[in-house]
Amino acid sequence: MTDRAKDASAVVLAFRGTEPFNTKDWSTDVELSWLGLGAMGNVHLGFLKALGLQEVNEEKAERAFPRKDKGTAPKGKFFAYYQLREVVREQLKKHPAARLIVTGHSLGGALAAIFPALLALHGEKDLLGRLGDVLTYGQPRVGDSNFVDFLSAATKAARYDRVVYRYDIVPRVPFTAPVAKYSHGGTCVYYNGWYDGKELAGDEPDPNYFDPRYVLSKYGNAVGDLVKGAFLWASAGRDYREGLCSLLYRCGGLIFPGFASHSPRDYVDAVRLGRIAPKQI
Repeated sequence: MTDRAKDASAVVLAFRGTEPFNTKDWSTDVELSWLGLGAMGNVHLGFLKALGLQEVNEEKAERAFPRKDKGTAPKGKFFAYYQLREVVREQLKKHPAARLIVTGHSLGGALAAIFPALLALHGEKDLLGRLGDVLTYGQPRVGDSNFVDFLSAATKAARYDRVVYRYDIVPRVPFTAPVAKYSHGGTCVYYNGWYDGKELAGDEPDPNYFDPRYVLSKYGNAVGDLVKGAFLWASAGRDYREGLCSLLYRCGGLIFPGFASHSPRDYVDAVRLGRIAPKQI
């Protein structure tokens, strides 16, 4: 999509997040193994499959994710990366002044982070040269430190911001060392429950979701989110009035706070109402 039909200044590639009742999406999310793609490092296997992995081959990255589609997709289907790459190329050619913005929430955020890395792997300098922002919301970790370095080099002329809301569990999985060796890249834009944001050069607070030191804070924040959800409209306006389903979802946070914090509603509200402090190193 573009910000306007003619002479657009932005071409936006947005990846959809996990659908609650889509078993294929969930099977992608719970896949914890990774695949080595040469200089690109090790990347979450499930996310690679979602974008169009051609072959599970750690020895030859060009066979696992070749520059050109092998045409092996089932009839009537296509591999997302190759199809989207050509759509983006066409739109950028149509709008020569536009910058490319890649974004997504949850699973979509993971795919948004991997997409420019694949462009770099395939030498797509013309597309990367138009990249303006990689902006993800509630994005899980997608690769190891080598992948983080590769992505950083690929997006050095652009911004890569990861927005994290409170104790959202998704940005804190898959785990880091010593359990696993997944890592995050980019700048973490962290929002607390009242949408006060801060930019962090490193990981989000409490990078290990199950750290016992944060248990009381997590449940306290879940109560605060429930109260805020019920009454935010009184100060922010009718657009922020939450329905019964949303409030019941927040009640689930009283049992497992990390899931309630993953709601797209809080990410949208954080962007609309939030204030961001200077980067904290």
